[in-house]
Amino acid sequence: MPRLRAALAALFLTLVASPLHSQDASLPPAATIGVAIHKMELDSDACYRVRDLSFERPELRFFFADGWLIFARPVAGHRIAAVYRATESTDDAEIMLRPSNRSERASLAHSAGTPNIDEHFGMAMLLFTGGGEDLLNAVRENGGKPSPERGLLFASDLGEVARRLVSGMEVRIAHDVLSNASGQGEALFFAAIAGKTLGLFNVVYDPTAYEQILVGKVQGKAQEATFEVWSSYRTRASLRANASVPLDTTLTNYRIETAIDPDLKLHVVTRASLRAQRRVEGALAIEISPRMSITEARIDGQRAEVFRREADRSAITGGGGVNSLNESVLIGLPAPLEVGQTHEIEIRNEGYLIRKTSEGVFFVEDRVNWYPSRGQVFSIYDLVFRLPKEYLLAAPGDVVEEKVENNLRVVHLRTTQPIRLAGFNIGSYQHVQVKRGDYQVDMYANSKADPSLTSHDQHILAIPPTPASQPASHRDPGVVDLAALDAPVNVPARMAEVGAEIAEEFEWMAARFGPPPLKRIAISPIPGSFGQGFPGLIYLSTVTYLDDAQRKALLRKDVSAETFYNSIIHAHETAHQWWGNLVIPATYHDDWISEALANYTAMLVLEQKRGAKTLDLMLDEYRRGLLMPGKPTTVESSGPISWGYRLRENGTLDPWRVIIYGKGTWIVHMLRRRMGDDSFMRMLASLRKRFEYRTISTEEFRAQAAMFLPLGDPDPSLETFFDTWVYGTGVPTLEMSTSVKGKAPEVTLTVTVRQSGVAEDFVAEVPVEIRPAGGGKPIVRWVHTSSDPATIVLKLKAPPQHVELAPRMAVLSRGKGA
Repeated sequence: MPRLRAALAALFLTLVASPLHSQDASLPPAATIGVAIHKMELDSDACYRVRDLSFERPELRFFFADGWLIFARPVAGHRIAAVYRATESTDDAEIMLRPSNRSERASLAHSAGTPNIDEHFGMAMLLFTGGGEDLLNAVRENGGKPSPERGLLFASDLGEVARRLVSGMEVRIAHDVLSNASGQGEALFFAAIAGKTLGLFNVVYDPTAYEQILVGKVQGKAQEATFEVWSSYRTRASLRANASVPLDTTLTNYRIETAIDPDLKLHVVTRASLRAQRRVEGALAIEISPRMSITEARIDGQRAEVFRREADRSAITGGGGVNSLNESVLIGLPAPLEVGQTHEIEIRNEGYLIRKTSEGVFFVEDRVNWYPSRGQVFSIYDLVFRLPKEYLLAAPGDVVEEKVENNLRVVHLRTTQPIRLAGFNIGSYQHVQVKRGDYQVDMYANSKADPSLTSHDQHILAIPPTPASQPASHRDPGVVDLAALDAPVNVPARMAEVGAEIAEEFEWMAARFGPPPLKRIAISPIPGSFGQGFPGLIYLSTVTYLDDAQRKALLRKDVSAETFYNSIIHAHETAHQWWGNLVIPATYHDDWISEALANYTAMLVLEQKRGAKTLDLMLDEYRRGLLMPGKPTTVESSGPISWGYRLRENGTLDPWRVIIYGKGTWIVHMLRRRMGDDSFMRMLASLRKRFEYRTISTEEFRAQAAMFLPLGDPDPSLETFFDTWVYGTGVPTLEMSTSVKGKAPEVTLTVTVRQSGVAEDFVAEVPVEIRPAGGGKPIVRWVHTSSDPATIVLKLKAPPQHVELAPRMAVLSRGKGA
């Protein structure tokens, strides 16, 4: 999905912003295709009046009632583009699609106002990396007659726009043509449609993606543009087959040599083992930061062609940020890769990814994609860094050697277990090492923190928002102004203390979840207000390094913010060594699992240190954040947690952050209350053991959690629970009334629970705890709430001592009892 989003961003921004280029035609195969793409023209001899013509792709149906279709001239023997145009009032075309699941139909309704698309349009631009000839043949078989005169007019009016369309996808087109993708059923189809009701929107069918259908539109202009996903889903055929999308090749056994110049330019040589999962010919797509230039590639020592799109690379970063989207680059294959064969690939790249702030603090902007990759698969990493001797390095792995020679610091590290990715940071650090049992924490700190730099990231932990009812100075401290401090920031002051806390947490988690992938963690300070947990490396907000007095002054005595920076952030990022780096989410729909488990692990640590009341206070903060005003009613109503990154919105309050961390924490907490503490902890240990070094989906998580429910649970498969809390939205108001009739020893207790403030189809199971008179084991009964009042009747020997709805915050609700 991230690769497709990057390609779409590149395409759309090319259409609106980038110039066309000319190239030397004396080029290798991919570049030759690129030349043809940039010179592509609409074919006036392939312009047809079409009537009653159907055209289908999986899950998509087009019907051209009347109008004109003009095709592009072939590129490398393929018709890769066509344009539909209505010229008369009676001309019309139509697209029909229906998402394959309820959640995506709800997403489409939320964004486009309709759960299914049946849209009429007067113009569309179509792109195919295979199958364009099929449409042309269908036109001819349907009786279409060419109209060169009309074709000349359309070619003049629409030719440049069509070239911009295909130029934005030149890497994918070249890949599919060279790899014979159309013959392997992997051809891309893209449509830019001018709808009569919905306006401009886009539809994509990509059989190489996990979710083959994508519908949405561009928001904003030029480099500020983003792609708003209306719906993204798997085809019904893919769902029936339960088919995954395996990588055609994998890169493992990484050996990376990195040289950092005094001006902070990176020179990276990556060597890795390239293994084919199926036969691959023509070209191989790899991903890397748009800020990096690949200068050379070799396969088994033989030099290979490198091809990437020409458009302004800064336009592909998806609006900037600290973690730019990957850019696809083609590596030409000197010979086909056969199944099961292993080859040696070497790629050299260079660029500026390290930013130096005004106070001399360093910040690696593209921390995930500074070296080439093919998906984040588990691999051993052997890392060698050469950097100016005055700087220290924070990176994962055991230190094999560290020395200073010729004014360079040379650091050699190697991971003992496979990890998914390797990050790093450098700085004029002070260093403290803390050991706790088998575990080691290397703390690094700058002497100063930069007051000017704030940052936002797709995979960060940010502080929960303070409800809007609080004073303005306390609202969303996701951006922290270190310049507000009167005293100088002494970042290294708490290094040993923070390191000892992290080491203790590291050991505590290992004792409960099993050993982490790496027993050493490097902790690097990062400007801004967030943290990020990589395998063997944690980027930690400089606010965490402040002493208590400075932090309280900075946060204006905001209790939840102080708790976040003092206790939660480093425990959360430490927990990512297990949840996210050892057990990894299968897709973006499942990202919430790793964030929720990491954050709830931090809650467990917080509860151990400060007691259950502090946990309750944090849960209440998360609940208040979810209930803040938003679209359509509250922040929580923005969409289900399973939508993942699609919940993101630009603005002060980001629903993604509030829902992923706030609701995710609540979901895990509700599971804990449902299982009981002992079973819950056993579930986490079992989850780690079963899914270590592999992916986990939301449905697999549901099934795993259900195994640890007590006997008699009203929802033994947890299907209702997940439908309500994971795949749906809503925070109900729950009200309870009780009635006691009779006298001892024959007493009748009637409990009625009413639910409001949610949709009529919202259902939940809510526990009611009855404490008998005179003590004894509490009686727990479950109430199935719905739009109608739910009632339970119990026969008791005496009036109950106390009746409580959803005790110990067992259910996320607005009700007093929960």
